[in-house]
Amino acid sequence: MLPEATPITSGVFRAVTITAPEGTVVNPLPPAPCMFSTVVIGGDVGTATMQALEQAIPNKVGSVSLNYCLCTTYGHDSRYGEMFVTIEYGNTLVAAGGTQGQDGWGGWPAPMCGLIYSTVEMSEIQFPFFYHQYEYVGDTAAPGEWRGVPGFAMKRESVRDTSMINVALTGVRHSSPGFAGGKNGASSRYVLNWGTEHEEEVLESAANRPSPPGSIIATFKGGGGGWGNPFARDPQKVLNDVLDEFITLDSAERDYGVVIQPDSMTIDTDETLRRRALAAK
Repeated sequence: MLPEATPITSGVFRAVTITAPEGTVVNPLPPAPCMFSTVVIGGDVGTATMQALEQAIPNKVGSVSLNYCLCTTYGHDSRYGEMFVTIEYGNTLVAAGGTQGQDGWGGWPAPMCGLIYSTVEMSEIQFPFFYHQYEYVGDTAAPGEWRGVPGFAMKRESVRDTSMINVALTGVRHSSPGFAGGKNGASSRYVLNWGTEHEEEVLESAANRPSPPGSIIATFKGGGGGWGNPFARDPQKVLNDVLDEFITLDSAERDYGVVIQPDSMTIDTDETLRRRALAAK
């Protein structure tokens, strides 16, 4: 966040002391839970800080929050005759937003990018799961001059044995914000027993839910917000996103003012300039 010309002095590295009121979310008192204190509340504090700094240095801000979805699953795997417990990361894979000069990239924002993900194939070997879906979702990337990462969908089926699921998530009512005129990221969703009469949508948490063989959890994790006015995005980048199936032709025109000829998949430059000029009035 500091200008590049800032000299490297002892003050740059000196710790900042923060005094937070007791009994608040940033300084809870026992027995208040604080399991998500670093990745959720810490991210929310970072986001609030970014939104404040946006008023002064918008070209330096971007996503720092995760909008985490934690799913722990435990049970007995009859293949190995052993108990298992695992954290599912497929339902919380994306959160990175755009910042000046950079689209939201594939996974988490920079403060939380140290995790190495397991593959679905490895997870199916290790645990009694089968993955039906594990991919980006089209038309879910938050528009901006620099867009957010697309949302991510997962469908995971329990096989062979009944397991137990615990879920806690954020990002349903409050998605990742955009900055400097960029749009907010999409809201997340988490559905237990997907596609059955016992389907249950989780808005905040669910504890010790049985997941018998054949039951599916269906999740959608919204990505980070966009940065900057979407109508200022380079039309070639918009076309590239269409070709990569991140967005549709309708989204290109509606959200970015870029008109693409569907037969040739080329940009109609004159019509794009006209649409953008109208939107600027």
